[in-house]
Amino acid sequence: MLLSTWICNCSKAVTCLLDIQAVIPFLTGQITSNEHDEKERVAQGMCAFLLGLSIINIQKSDETSYQKLLQLIKSRIGHEVFMDKFNERAPTSFFDYMWCKLFKQQEHKIISHLENLSSSEDPSEAVPTIDYQKIIDESNSKLQSVMLENAKLRADLSETKEKMNQMQLSANTFNPNHIDKPAQCSCDKVTNQLRDELIQQRLQIVHLKLLIRS
Repeated sequence: MLLSTWICNCSKAVTCLLDIQAVIPFLTGQITSNEHDEKERVAQGMCAFLLGLSIINIQKSDETSYQKLLQLIKSRIGHEVFMDKFNERAPTSFFDYMWCKLFKQQEHKIISHLENLSSSEDPSEAVPTIDYQKIIDESNSKLQSVMLENAKLRADLSETKEKMNQMQLSANTFNPNHIDKPAQCSCDKVTNQLRDELIQQRLQIVHLKLLIRS
């Protein structure tokens, strides 16, 4: 009660409070405690209230400390946990009238401030959503294209082999002891080229299938 009354509307008092190294660990430990005793819940709510007061009263005077307190709630305590503990209504019979009045005056400011910060977080810090269906559709489309090209290369290779066989057969028919070597070399070159392209297409198909499975 004394601390919350002291730091209310006084940034210098907040600075003095935060300069005590044991304050933040104590407040954090109390707020994150899982004790369910009635008095413990009241203490947890009081600590959350004190931390909330520190945030709204130091915002304009010390940006570094302000950001550290926000990061404390976000990373170590958790926004939902903090709000749950803060919303633990402290029984008014435990406190005097003036303090209860102070609590009611500051309660809305703290809740509004933290909720506004939570709803206006930088979108760049949010975890990006991945459209897996779009990735799968694109991969399937590429796979179909590669498979069609692969089928065309197979047909071209088969046709080239057939032509080469016909040329060799014709050469053997006219002169069994003499095969047109330049023609054969040309056919071999085309065949090897098509075979290399076919191998590349097969590798692309395997790669795309692995992408889709992953």
